[in-house]
Amino acid sequence: MLAPSQIGHVGYDKLVFTREHVSIKQAVREYHAVRAPLYPLSPIQRLGYLDEVDDIICSKDLAQSFRADRTYPLQSSTVAVKRSGTKLNLAGELDQVEWDGTELAFFITDDLGVERVFMEARLRANNVRVSILKPGEKPGRQNEDNLKPCQIDFTLHELVEHFVIPDVPDVARVNPDGYQRNLQLLKEIEALSV
Repeated sequence: MLAPSQIGHVGYDKLVFTREHVSIKQAVREYHAVRAPLYPLSPIQRLGYLDEVDDIICSKDLAQSFRADRTYPLQSSTVAVKRSGTKLNLAGELDQVEWDGTELAFFITDDLGVERVFMEARLRANNVRVSILKPGEKPGRQNEDNLKPCQIDFTLHELVEHFVIPDVPDVARVNPDGYQRNLQLLKEIEALSV
């Protein structure tokens, strides 16, 4: 709870938070500075930052599910992936093996209220099973009798092609002065080795 001395009134009903407001803004700036990539990212690379947004704009119609210029709810989550295959053993024979892990999935709710799943195209292979993890479950330790399959509706390339992937500013844009100082420092270090 803020003390009355920490709140100043401006206008009729606007509150201005002094120290807390400044601290929050500074924390957000520091967060963006730390998370900023070192170079500009392509749209497919920017998908890693989609967990920070709650909706996404469709830029081009996709199947019967999504229409251009509409905004759709977005969620991201890890899902369980089990892949079967063969592996050469020490005797030079092929063994049947299974690999368990997780992958990132994007769930976008279409105009009919159906969550459509966007994932890597390679996970559509016949030897791959994708399922929703229940709270507390770990891949490979799921109850095989009660699995909730996760059908992949669209690929990540379709996501990039049909939706506006938000910009992620790199360090040169987030902290231009610091970036220029570091470039100058690198030039000075390089000059020492000549």
